Amino acid sequence: KFGTITIGVAYGLKDFFVETLIKFAEQFPQIKIKVIYEPSHSLYEKLQQAQVDFVLALHETEIVPYFIYKNLFSCPMVLAALAGTEVSCKTSISLEEICKLPLVIATMGYDMTHTVHRAFSAKGLSPKFTIEVNDIPTAIRLVNSGNWYSIFIKTSVLGTTLASVAIRDDGLMRYAKIISLKGTYETESVKEFKKMLTLSAKTLKLS
Repeated sequence: KFGTITIGVAYGLKDFFVETLIKFAEQFPQIKIKVIYEPSHSLYEKLQQAQVDFVLALHETEIVPYFIYKNLFSCPMVLAALAGTEVSCKTSISLEEICKLPLVIATMGYDMTHTVHRAFSAKGLSPKFTIEVNDIPTAIRLVNSGNWYSIFIKTSVLGTTLASVAIRDDGLMRYAKIISLKGTYETESVKEFKKMLTLSAKTLKLS
């Protein structure tokens, strides 16, 4: 296996992806790997133009006929809080309770923000996001200060010092998928990387 693989990855799946990236790079050091981190909608455009071999994204229900979708895992969105605070000790929390908290949210093209706003709107709620940033690591650092809370996909919180509290709302489930362009030739390297991602998804622990 030789050549180059170009992969587009949604921000919320960076931590999940990098584990497979390490394993693949160690196993196939002769293959060059290019990774692009962008919001999902930007990655879809690159995929449509064949600028990436495939995309790892958090996908909603819309199905585009020229894409092929492979489900990896489902993952809930959670309230992120500094560990040790009163809120972090809760086993679950409602959207109504979240509305009363000082909130920070990652915006600017992050697909998950649309899901969050849709969930609140469905219940007629208008949370006050006092800080909006277009960078998940910055939002995580703000929550880590203990002054704010945020809503992330659970994979974004894994590996951090933050606590994740389950949100009592069925509309806050996200779906990680490998998305490819129909009719394009797949190298053995691309097939192997997809296979490794699928295996990683099967062993992923979200608790």
